[in-house]
Amino acid sequence: MTQEAQRTEDAAFFAALGKLIGQYLGGTITARIYARDFMSLRSRFITDAAVDDPTARDMFTDLEDYVPAYQPPDPAEVHAISEAEMRRRLIEERVPALEERYGKIVALVSPDPEYLTKQHDLACRINDLSSAYAHGAISGEDFIAGIYGVQDIGDQWQIFHDLFDTSYADAAELEMGSPDIGSDAYGRDARMLAADRSQALESAFGLTSD
Repeated sequence: MTQEAQRTEDAAFFAALGKLIGQYLGGTITARIYARDFMSLRSRFITDAAVDDPTARDMFTDLEDYVPAYQPPDPAEVHAISEAEMRRRLIEERVPALEERYGKIVALVSPDPEYLTKQHDLACRINDLSSAYAHGAISGEDFIAGIYGVQDIGDQWQIFHDLFDTSYADAAELEMGSPDIGSDAYGRDARMLAADRSQALESAFGLTSD
């Protein structure tokens, strides 16, 4: 690869990385999507020297150590960090280091009115399912299928929220557990969890359960 081609590849990588960071810090994607898309971007440019940039490597390590708040902690994970710590490092350390070397590459991408409207729609759907399951109105299997259906719509619309990711994870853990008795893979009471998630959604989005 010529030096000019190398510079073009590097510029493409950091432009895409800057856009991704801007989406995450601006609130249009969650940590789950940020992690997924970062790993995809890294794989796409894996043969490019840009992925070996020290800060890009640090970001990769941060994501490997990141543990979502909805995932029960594992005492064996001695290097685990919270999303709050990952964001702090990104804002205070990673972005300044990148922009010192490559110029302004990050521009925040905030949700627009259409995004917020669709986000509210998804919140209502998840809340209805969570409330119904918590009160025994639907089975564990129906709850799982319903939540997965909402996740498919959210992915199609490209609309995300941390509370949605929490419910998606709950459904996955219930599916791996015992949905017939309402116990998830961690042994937690799935109906109680659904009630907690419903309350969180109602508080965040100003919803009321039926």
